[in-house]
Amino acid sequence: MMPWLSWAQNNELLALVAPLVGIFLFRELILRKISRYQTIYYAVLFPGVIIHEIGHLLGCLITLTRVKAVKFFSKTGGVVVHEKPRIEFLGEFIISIMPLALGLFLSYLIINNIYFKNGLIMLPSTIIFSYFLLSIIMTMLPSITDIRSSLPAYLAVLVLLVIFHKSIKIPSFKTVWQLLAILLILEVIIYFLILAFGQNRFFKVK
Repeated sequence: MMPWLSWAQNNELLALVAPLVGIFLFRELILRKISRYQTIYYAVLFPGVIIHEIGHLLGCLITLTRVKAVKFFSKTGGVVVHEKPRIEFLGEFIISIMPLALGLFLSYLIINNIYFKNGLIMLPSTIIFSYFLLSIIMTMLPSITDIRSSLPAYLAVLVLLVIFHKSIKIPSFKTVWQLLAILLILEVIIYFLILAFGQNRFFKVK
């Protein structure tokens, strides 16, 4: 067994949290670099924001929460306005976390069915799905508003994970961890590509 995989299996909680933190940090760096170019900014975010809001809608459906209004994309992003869930504490958390669950699921499908089958061959389908994957990575994590709406639940889950992480066995941990690691590596590559090629006139990064 490779040392890095052995370490991950012995430190499951840290091995899951570390890539998520890395994905968040590099997402912010990438968005900061491209945010001044609105056309590129919106083009990158458009599919991911729609998927993010669909995740919230699925959360509302699961918790039987009535949806008041849906806006899939605007200058300030998308939004799903809903009533308070019947079980507010748990319901808000499920609605808040569903974009991440949906994003990870779709990322797994893309990576498993496109990259692992096609390898590094840049087929048209691979290029298209790479674009969707990038957009999903940029938007799948809960927003500040999402976290704020169910902050007590996030804190409670965090405390429970810290206390019971040794007794929690995550199903398919290896698959989930490898998925997060791949997403983080892709973000790092994208960020350094922006730095490397961002000095031209078309996309100058200061």
